[in-house]
Amino acid sequence: MLNAAHLSLPAALLGAPEQELHLLFANTGGLHAKWTLRYPTEMELTIEHWADVGEPTAEELKQHMMVDEGVFSVYPKRGELAPGETVRVTVRMRHFRADEYELPLLFKIFNGKQMVLNLRGRTLAHGEAFLHMPVRTLTLGPAPIGLPEPQINTLELPNYGDVHLLYELDLSAVDELNSANFAFPVISCAEPCGSIPPNGVARVAIAFPPLQSREYSVGVPIIVGGDGAMHGSKRMLLLKATAAHPSDGAAFDAHEAAESALLPPSQQMLLPNQPLRLSFDRALFGRVPMGANVKQMLILQNVSEAACGFEWDTAHPLWGTRVSIYPSRGSVPAGKHVCCKLTFLGVGPPEKVQLSIGCTLSPEAVADSGGNGGSNGGGGGSSATGSPHAPRNGTHRHSRGASASPEAPARLSVTAPRPKLRGIAALQAAEERRQKLAAMSMHDGSLEARLSAQRLDETSGAGSTEEEVRPQVLYLDVRGTVLPSDLLEQQEGFD
Repeated sequence: MLNAAHLSLPAALLGAPEQELHLLFANTGGLHAKWTLRYPTEMELTIEHWADVGEPTAEELKQHMMVDEGVFSVYPKRGELAPGETVRVTVRMRHFRADEYELPLLFKIFNGKQMVLNLRGRTLAHGEAFLHMPVRTLTLGPAPIGLPEPQINTLELPNYGDVHLLYELDLSAVDELNSANFAFPVISCAEPCGSIPPNGVARVAIAFPPLQSREYSVGVPIIVGGDGAMHGSKRMLLLKATAAHPSDGAAFDAHEAAESALLPPSQQMLLPNQPLRLSFDRALFGRVPMGANVKQMLILQNVSEAACGFEWDTAHPLWGTRVSIYPSRGSVPAGKHVCCKLTFLGVGPPEKVQLSIGCTLSPEAVADSGGNGGSNGGGGGSSATGSPHAPRNGTHRHSRGASASPEAPARLSVTAPRPKLRGIAALQAAEERRQKLAAMSMHDGSLEARLSAQRLDETSGAGSTEEEVRPQVLYLDVRGTVLPSDLLEQQEGFD
């Protein structure tokens, strides 16, 4: 059994659109591999009739509810891969009831190893204050000892709710750590409390000027939703701070190698209807001398059949101070690419920079090559002659004098796409389809039929009039450490 993998989806409000998580399974071996994903409710063990399994626990009942209601759905759940083949597995989460959800999936390779994929998600009620922390450990450093100014690290706290979120860091354990280190502020935070606006992010600066070449570890509780007096729910954050000698370049090389091996440098698969892709998704600048500007060439490639506009998030708080991209906006024709200059700015005090900057995509509509022009074969010369919806003039064979007779409704081809229903008609059509699918699910117990009935409100035309189209956003992960140039000259192997 391999170690479990925890897959956390960001929190979302009740009634929010489905979230999707795409996984790429690859067969890197030399043999065919059959695989399967099983819910915890799909047991392989055959229990004897005399065995007493007992009453299901609250956790088991909740897992059954998540599977039956389709809170998490996975497709495909099984398959076979030849050597070198890959398959995309899509995990979807529905937000129909406010609660916290966790569902373990068993990933098993026939005649091979198996592991647990632990799905986690949260649906927020309107007005609920919640701090999403998928990672409970923040690594500070490595920071060289003897810096003239402390190295700054940033803790990002996102707010996915619709109300302001109050937070406060309890630094009592940090004060004890500093007292044990000759009353020196090894770890400090100038602004431990604040408020996060809805859909906003708080950036909490943590200073780390180490005294010794060692590792520091301390737990920091984060009070969420309090009134400033340490009231409210509590989340625990573990700070791991690593210090190194200024001339010890091996410690920094090991840290940069671990960051590089954490994730692939570029996107491994295209998402459905994705118009643009980046030449790389992770820009790792490593150690940057103070005062220097380091540049990389970033390519935006259009992989769709229509032109697509792009615009980088110039409202990011570190735009122009730590990172800049030129051009910041523009358009990429179909099948073409645009080169962007990514600049990492090494200005200011020593700092470990880690940020994600978004690029909003605006696909343009594909032009209709069929055209509406053309003559009617001896028509009366009107500018709307080629339009099938043009009003009939007095020369038409069905006209009486100067007035046109009422037109019969146009007949649609059997293969022509039907227009989306709207208003009351859409609601009636959705209700009829829901009843049919509900009858099907009661007849054969099909989970797919029940899931389809539950998703009708999202796919029917009733919601098309008010549903807001969410723009696609590509994210670029930028990382680098700003250090004094004279210190970097002491490290062996630094270029």
